[in-house]
Amino acid sequence: MEIKYSKKRLNQNLYFGILWLVLGSAAAVFTEAANIFNYGYLSLGILYIATYLFEKHKKYLTITDAIISKNNVFPKTIHLSEIKRIKKIGADYIVEAETTKLKIDTDWIDENSLSELKTFLDHLSLKKD
Repeated sequence: MEIKYSKKRLNQNLYFGILWLVLGSAAAVFTEAANIFNYGYLSLGILYIATYLFEKHKKYLTITDAIISKNNVFPKTIHLSEIKRIKKIGADYIVEAETTKLKIDTDWIDENSLSELKTFLDHLSLKKD
């Protein structure tokens, strides 16, 4: 099962990327002197677009029969057999194993995927706080 990012988050990254690219390009074209900020704007735009593409492709969480994996640049994985506790703090979840904690920010999750995640976490027979 794949838990997707919300469309709002994906669109924000895309729009900010386009905005910074346009600002950087305009500054580079319309200013005579080369300025470090022009390249900074372009770099920010590229980073936002790269984040958009990464998050659209990789999804927020991947859940299999054996693991929960949070897909970042450096992914964090917890084996389902090692999970000791699931905490719900506000709208977020913290999945704890002996040596690892995995924070799940529900504001970043698509609504349909969030209901799937809640159902999955409710069916785990663990100590819940």
